[in-house]
Amino acid sequence: MKTFSLSLLCLGLIRYGLGRPTEECPILGPVLPSGFDLSKSKVVQEVKSNFPATIESILSSGIINEAHTSFAINVFSTATNESLYSYYHAAEALDDTLSTGKLDDETVFRIGSVSKLYTAYALLANSGFDVVNRPVTEILPELAAGSGGAPLEIATCPNDTIPGCGFEDFLAYMKETKRPVTLPYQVPVYSDGGFAMLGGVLQRLTGLPYNDAIRTILGNPLRLNSSSSIEPKGKDRNVLAIPGPAEVSSWGKDKQVIAGTGGVYSSGADLRKIGLSILNNEILTPVETRRWMKPQGNTASLTTSVGAPWEINRLTLPVSPKSNRTRISDLYTKLGGNAGYAAVIALSPDHGLGFSILTAGVGAVPARIPLRNAVGTAFITAAERAGWENAKRTYPGTFVDESRNGSNLTITVDEGEPGLGLESFFINGSEWRANLTFPGADPIYGDDILVRLYPIGAKSVSGSTQLSSYRAVPQLKPIVPRSAVEGGEGLFDDGCTTWESVGFWGDGDEFTFKVVDGKVVMRIIFMTIIDTSGGAAACKIRGAIDAVNDKAVRRLVGLLNQMPKSTTLTWNADRYPGPDMLIVCIQDHKYNDLYFGRALGYSAALRVTIGDTEGKPDGRCLILPPRRIDDKGLEIALQYDKGTLQKLKDNTEFSEYFSQRN
Repeated sequence: MKTFSLSLLCLGLIRYGLGRPTEECPILGPVLPSGFDLSKSKVVQEVKSNFPATIESILSSGIINEAHTSFAINVFSTATNESLYSYYHAAEALDDTLSTGKLDDETVFRIGSVSKLYTAYALLANSGFDVVNRPVTEILPELAAGSGGAPLEIATCPNDTIPGCGFEDFLAYMKETKRPVTLPYQVPVYSDGGFAMLGGVLQRLTGLPYNDAIRTILGNPLRLNSSSSIEPKGKDRNVLAIPGPAEVSSWGKDKQVIAGTGGVYSSGADLRKIGLSILNNEILTPVETRRWMKPQGNTASLTTSVGAPWEINRLTLPVSPKSNRTRISDLYTKLGGNAGYAAVIALSPDHGLGFSILTAGVGAVPARIPLRNAVGTAFITAAERAGWENAKRTYPGTFVDESRNGSNLTITVDEGEPGLGLESFFINGSEWRANLTFPGADPIYGDDILVRLYPIGAKSVSGSTQLSSYRAVPQLKPIVPRSAVEGGEGLFDDGCTTWESVGFWGDGDEFTFKVVDGKVVMRIIFMTIIDTSGGAAACKIRGAIDAVNDKAVRRLVGLLNQMPKSTTLTWNADRYPGPDMLIVCIQDHKYNDLYFGRALGYSAALRVTIGDTEGKPDGRCLILPPRRIDDKGLEIALQYDKGTLQKLKDNTEFSEYFSQRN
């Protein structure tokens, strides 16, 4: 058996043993800030220094035919919009195929099914997402009323000029001869024919041949020098052109009818520009990019999903240098292969990182896999570790609001734990982490929860200053185990429901960090609870539930559940010095969060379940925006009939904590 080894520096999971998910379940996506210059990271510099030895190990193992397979590797980062690392191997047997006598990032290869990325990208850039919801027969009516009779040999047509080999013939073949592989929306299956039709859709919508369409939509704005579905010509061309029949080399075999599925030529430089333009939202809007870079279906593997046209690898990355605890990070890739050529492009939105691999020669298609594994393992793992080290230098500390006595918070970056830690959080002397709980939970105290902060993607950048938004995600202790497949127990993962609580209480869990020249100079907390105006405290349900006598709250809920509307109730701050808010119950309310804005101190009406009331199922409760009464309490108006008023007045438990005003 032939084997090869990767540098232990490059493969954190091997160094620290079999990885397991972190106990804390982060929000899917980056757990720490990116955007810093990876080239200045020591761990990335070490990986770059050691990577040639990794390649030598692969070549010496014989997995790749060193003498007959050339390849070009390029790693790039959005922090600099430049190449982070490149590696070239020119096989001795292919010396004569290089038109310039050297291999570099401008050298043109065939890229096979990476062409599908060009097709999807150009189609979305030209027509938006609405086009995918249109019946294809509106754009290609031949599929609804084709002439039929296309020969089965359509796939072997050497070019488009031979009778029976045009696009209309291809559509007729697809309609009359090709049988469906599976039912619509049944299961993802790979379809070269489907993307060939998408290439035709692009041509019909633009009125341009496929080559002109991709060059107009993508090539011109991105200044792509090499991307084309037609063989590069001219004495100054920089190509790796393998001669030979179709079964040996696809070079020069340009069938435009299937160009959209596997007919594009490109270079490392152009793939870098394509990748960076996607990560930087240069062609599509940020919303469109995020929508595009999502799974459209799943496979039988827990680690592989399918996009359009993404092949999505769900990676498990160590969350810190000395830990085997891991998190999920999605790597968006597209692989391709023609006779004599193969290609890979991979993008990691979590890290602002991407890479491309171009191979040519004997064994070009199988060679792309070990090369992808080596590059991805080395640089994605290094980027994750560099992110942790950058956060460790930048964010930890205790920060005090000097304008409000007893208001401070402590941020940590911890081994084996994702994101930033919110170790403590005090507002006016009160521990406030307990208020960052999730819907449906009983009253929670600060010692019973842990809180992590995760970036949510919202950024504002001006020069060297960056504002980044984070959300606080709480989890109860002890944390519920993950499922058996994740190293826990049972079929179901009950320990990863944190996504359900993000933003549930309005903006009370949002934190914004200001970073200047890589240093945090100010913590800005968008927490309405810090505002001491009339309704500010009304944003926090848990503060009321913790502070108000549980019996009195349930008594109030039980009474109001039975009563039609008719009076005014006032929180009595003199009788019970709790938070300035009133919990009342309603029978039906379709909103979880009503936002009242600045005029009421950003107060909100919020719904929560507080438990069994009067022997009945859980009550649905609402905090409404109150108003001040002589600085001694807050008032909220409810309309009740006279019978209800008398019941409230006569109830000693209720009147102990609440007063009535007409």
